[in-house]
Amino acid sequence: MRVLMFNRSTIHTMPGGDVVQMLKTRTALELNGIEVDIATPDDMPTRYDYAVVHLFNIQVYEDSIFGLEWALKHNIPTVLSPIFWDLNAFYAYKAIHSDTKWKTVKAILGELNTFALYQHWQKIKRKFPLMTHSRTGLNLQRRLLLECKIILPNASSEASLIQDYFALPTEWHQKVHLVPNGIDRKLFTDINPDTDIIQKYGLNECILQVGWIGESKNQLGLIRGLVDFPGKIVLIGQPSPQESKYYLACQEEASKRGNVVFIGHLPHEELPPIYQAAGVHVLPSWRETPGLASLEAAAAGCKVVSTSIGSAKEYFGEAAWYCHPMNLLSIKKAVSQASSAPTSENLRKTIIDRFTWDRAASESLNGYQMALDRV
Repeated sequence: MRVLMFNRSTIHTMPGGDVVQMLKTRTALELNGIEVDIATPDDMPTRYDYAVVHLFNIQVYEDSIFGLEWALKHNIPTVLSPIFWDLNAFYAYKAIHSDTKWKTVKAILGELNTFALYQHWQKIKRKFPLMTHSRTGLNLQRRLLLECKIILPNASSEASLIQDYFALPTEWHQKVHLVPNGIDRKLFTDINPDTDIIQKYGLNECILQVGWIGESKNQLGLIRGLVDFPGKIVLIGQPSPQESKYYLACQEEASKRGNVVFIGHLPHEELPPIYQAAGVHVLPSWRETPGLASLEAAAAGCKVVSTSIGSAKEYFGEAAWYCHPMNLLSIKKAVSQASSAPTSENLRKTIIDRFTWDRAASESLNGYQMALDRV
């Protein structure tokens, strides 16, 4: 079988979780004899003998539509990994802190009431497309979800949210096949400590966050939430090219707090001993499904604090701690509880046994066969 994986045009300049998911699944599929090519709107293949086109990411819907239409033109069935979660809470938070109208409402009703009002208003607008400027985007995302033959979400909660968010028909759920996110089992089964980098940055028992630096990842909230909490904060990841002001704000806040280290990007294979050395890994993001860094941290034996927005609890259950990105006290409380708790070997074993790229590839392959059966 030959498969074409298709993703957004920025996969090389802004690699993220969707890119890691694509590349790791590709590697695992190839080890099982499946031929896999990768394409973007800027780099399309000249051959058309693919059994399936696997689309990733409906957040960048223009690119995904391009891939869908290319596949339809050449009569190739499509499967879709949506990698989607409602960012309404994130947009609400931004609006009530930056938009003049919503700041005025906040002054009258207070932050929490305005936060809830904004989200309710956006839900109403979604039901009446003519009221919203994002009508085209919603319609294109909905088209992807309806026209792709099989949908491969990372969690059942993601599938349920998508069905409700886009008002999809009841029978849509019949073409959903879950493909969990994963970790590279080989990297995390026998971790060799990199004492040089651990000593260089003082990573033992630190509070760690791995991921690109940007508003949706909420590094600023982490620094502010732990302003009077003891311990070193270590941020590993490159700044988002579009969010240089946010990166500067993080640096300024870090300077006020002190004991915050920015390491920048590190090769993926160097991360396992860093996770292992850290005390707690924290993702106080505005959404995670469930957060590859959280999975990897847990696989290395690190305690995990995750955002409550997304599907993380479906993966970690009660073995992790959860916080809300807007609530700085909840971030501090979750980190404090995790810091004083023992490490869970059961969680580490669960991740290594159940959530691997081998399993993701196997379930993806099942999804491909389901798509072919529907041709």
